[in-house]
Amino acid sequence: MRLSFRLPGLLVVGVLSSCGGMGLGLHSDHVPDVGPSPLLDTIEGQTFLVDFADVQHTVPSGLANLASVFGGKGLLLHVIVEEGAHLDMVVALSDEVGQQNVCEPVQALPSSDWTNPNFYTSPTSTELSVGGEPVWEESFELEGVFADEGYCVEDLRLSGTFDMRDLAADAFGDEEACAVVEQLNGTCIPCADGQNTCVEIELNAAYAERVDIPFEPLLGTSGC
Repeated sequence: MRLSFRLPGLLVVGVLSSCGGMGLGLHSDHVPDVGPSPLLDTIEGQTFLVDFADVQHTVPSGLANLASVFGGKGLLLHVIVEEGAHLDMVVALSDEVGQQNVCEPVQALPSSDWTNPNFYTSPTSTELSVGGEPVWEESFELEGVFADEGYCVEDLRLSGTFDMRDLAADAFGDEEACAVVEQLNGTCIPCADGQNTCVEIELNAAYAERVDIPFEPLLGTSGC
C-alpha cells in the first residue's frame, strides 16, 4: 500500500508504505535511499506464506495459476537458524488453507547469504517436489528482504531451471516434456547433460506474510 501526503506548512512530500497492509514506514523524497533497515529481533523459527494468489509475475506465463500446478494455497518458507551472515531455511508446500502439507516433504535450501534484512541463496542444484512429483532443478536461487520488523518478506524472487523429464512422464502420461512446457507458454532449453528438456522458471511475489502455524522442519515423508 502506498499513500502520498503533504504535511501542512512544509514542502516535504513523503510516502507511507506497508508490507501486505501491515506496519507503516515513512520515507521522505528528499532523503537518500539507504536501503531497508536491519531487523532488531531474530526471525529464527518463523514461517512465512507465499500465497500463490499474490505471485505477480511468472516465467513461463502459463504458471500464473500456480495452485493448479503445485496444489495447495502457497509455499511456506521457514527460518531454521539465523546466525552471523547466514540463514538456514527450508521450503514446503502448504495445504488448501495455508497449513503445512504433511503429505509433502520439506526441502532444505542452501545456506543463504544474510545481510540483515536481505537474503540470497547462491545458485545450486536440488530436487524439489511439485504436486507430489520430484523435479530436478538446476541453478536454483531464492532472494528477498525481510521487512516490517520480520512480519513479512518483500520482493521475493525464486528462479531456476527445471528438468521436465520425470515430471512429464509421471504427471502427464505419454506427453513429451517439451509439449508440457509449450502448454505453459515456455520454451525448452538444454539441461546440464545436454538433453533439451529443461525450462527456465521464475516467480516474483511482492510480499509473503508471517504466519503463526505449526511447522515441522524435518518432515521428509512424501505422500500419504
